[in-house]
Amino acid sequence: MPFSAKPTTKDPASYANFTEVTVRHMDLKYCISFEKKTMEAEANYILDVLTNEAEKISLDTRDCDIHKVEVNGHEYAYKILEPEKEYKGHNLVVALPKGLRVGDEVKLTISYTVLPESLSLQWMAPEQTIDKTHPLVFTYNQPINARAIVPCMDTPSVKSTISYQVSAPKSLQVLFAAVESKGPEVDQEHPENRIFYAEQKIPIPSYLIAFLAGNYVSADISPRIRVWTEPSIIEKARYEFATTEEQLQLAESILGEFVWGRADMVVLPNSFPFGGMENPNMIFLTPSLLAGDRSLVHLVTHELVHSWTGNLVTNATWEHMWLNEGFTKYYERRILGKQFGEPRRAFQNINGWNQNLIPVVHEQFHPEHPWTAMVQDHSVEGDPISAFSMIYYEKGQVFLYTLEKLLGREEFDTWMHKYIADYTGKSLNTDEWRAHFLAHFADKADALAELDLDKWLYGLGMPPKQPSYDTSLQEECQKYADLWADADPAAAEHIDTSIYENFNALQKIEFFSLVRNHKNVVESKVLEVMERRLNLGHLTNVEMEYLYILAGLRARWHSIIPRAMAFVEKNGRLKFSRPVFRELLSWDQTQKDTLVLFHRIRTQMHPLGAEMTMLELKKLGLA
Repeated sequence: MPFSAKPTTKDPASYANFTEVTVRHMDLKYCISFEKKTMEAEANYILDVLTNEAEKISLDTRDCDIHKVEVNGHEYAYKILEPEKEYKGHNLVVALPKGLRVGDEVKLTISYTVLPESLSLQWMAPEQTIDKTHPLVFTYNQPINARAIVPCMDTPSVKSTISYQVSAPKSLQVLFAAVESKGPEVDQEHPENRIFYAEQKIPIPSYLIAFLAGNYVSADISPRIRVWTEPSIIEKARYEFATTEEQLQLAESILGEFVWGRADMVVLPNSFPFGGMENPNMIFLTPSLLAGDRSLVHLVTHELVHSWTGNLVTNATWEHMWLNEGFTKYYERRILGKQFGEPRRAFQNINGWNQNLIPVVHEQFHPEHPWTAMVQDHSVEGDPISAFSMIYYEKGQVFLYTLEKLLGREEFDTWMHKYIADYTGKSLNTDEWRAHFLAHFADKADALAELDLDKWLYGLGMPPKQPSYDTSLQEECQKYADLWADADPAAAEHIDTSIYENFNALQKIEFFSLVRNHKNVVESKVLEVMERRLNLGHLTNVEMEYLYILAGLRARWHSIIPRAMAFVEKNGRLKFSRPVFRELLSWDQTQKDTLVLFHRIRTQMHPLGAEMTMLELKKLGLA
C-alpha cells in the first residue's frame, strides 16, 4: 500500500489562514529614519481566494504600529488580537468583502510604522560597523521575524512575488534579496533620500524578504556574482570569495539550472548572528569567513545550494526544517567531494558529526530532548527560534548520506531531479516528501523497510547509526589530539609540532574539535605548552579560535578567560558565541563577569543573538 500524505493546513508558528486565502504578490514600500530607528511603510497585497467560505484574512504581525487598512480601495475595519504565545506576536484580522468565490482576487493595503524594537532589524550606529563611518540597518527574518517588518502570512507554506521601494539617505546603498528593477531616484517627499527599486519575480516565503541600507561598495566575481562590503574589506572579500562561480557551476552540474539570475553576496558586521543567510539574489554573510585562506568558503557553497533546497523547494513549517537544511548540507558536501575529492567530503562529514552533532545532542539539548528529532512537533511548545539547532543540518545530512549508500548515488540524484521539478515553487511536509520518495523507489521497498525510516525521522538523540566514512584524513588529527590529551606538561614539551604545521586548515579545525571533545580533558598546564609551541596566541581562523577557547574553558584554564570574553564581545555569530557564553555562564569563576558583559553589550547585539543568549541564562536560572 502506498504511503499516504496530507498537505499542511496549519502552521503552529503562524495565525495565517492560508487554506482559505493566500498572498500572491506583495509590494513593499519603506522610508528609513536612522534618527528615529523607524520605517514608515506601506504594503500592498494581491490576494487569491481559495474557498467560497473565505470571510477574512488572518495575518501575523509584531513590532508594527498599524495606521490604516484598505480592501479594494476602501478603508476597512480590522482587529489586532493578543498573542496566543509571546513568540507568535499579534494576530491581525481583516474582514473580506462578502460573496467571494474561489479564484477571486482581492487587493489589500496596510499603512504602518515599523517600530524601533522590531525583531527583524538591527540598527547600527557608525561606530558599530566595520568602517565606523556610516550607519547601517539590515533585516533578518528566519524563521518568524518577517512579521516584525510587514504584516504577512509568516509561514513557509505561503510564497509570493515581491517588489520593493526603499527610501534611504543619499550617502547609503540599499541592497535587496531581489534584482534591481530600475536605478535609484531622488525621493521627492524626502529630498535628502534616494528611493531604490527591486523585484523578486520568483515566489518566495516571507522569511526570505530581505534588504539593508549602508555604506557598501562592490567587486565583480563573475558576470552573475558580485560581492558587496564596506570599503575597507572589499579586496579581502574579493580574494576570499573568488571561487564562488566555480562553486555555483558545480552545484548546477549536480542539481540543475540556477534559475535566480544573480547570486550576489554581502558581508555584514560581526553582530550578524549566523554564518550566512540564503536570501535569493543577495546572500548575507558573516565577516568571520574572511580567514585569508578560503578555508571557510564551504559555507558559501551551502548558501548557494539553498537556491534549490529551501528557496525553490521549501519546508511547509519549521517542524520540517530538515527538508531545507539536511538536503542543503548533504549537497554542500557532495560539491566539496566533487571539487576536492571524496576523502575531503568524508572528512567534513566526520567533522560535522564531532564538532556539530555531538555537542548539540549532549550540550545544547540532551539525548531524550524532543528537539533532537529530525521531524518535530511544535504544536505545544512551538517556538522555532528555541528549537533551532544543527540537528536539522547534520542529522539530516547523515540520513541522506545513508540513503545514497543504500540506493546508489546516481539513482538518488535521478530521484532528486524529479523531486525538485515536482516541488519547485511549493512547500511540503515530511509525509509528502516520504510519499514522493517511496513511490519513486517502490522497487527498493524491502531495503527501505529494513532501514526503518521512522527511526531516522522521529528518533531522538544521535542518528541510529554512524556511516562508515573514509577516515584517512581524520585519523592523523585523532592521533595528534590523542598525543596532547594523554600528555602531562613535561611530555607535551616533546610532541612533534611539525605534524600540526603540515595540517591543512580543515585538519587544524578538526584537531581543535577533537581536543575540545576528547574523552580526556586536556589539562590547563598542557594547553599552556600547546599554545606556546604551536603559536596559538593569535588564531585568525574563527573556527580554530572558537574550539581552542572551548577546550580552555572545559579545562577551567584561567588564562583563557580574557580571550573568551573578548571573543563573545566581538563575534555575534551564534554558532560560536552561544557555546562560549554557555561555558562562561556555567563556571562559577566567570559567571558574574559574564553576566555583566552580556548586559553591557546586549544593545549592540542583533536582537535574535540577544534572545538566543538569554535562553542560556534562563536554562541556568540566571534570568
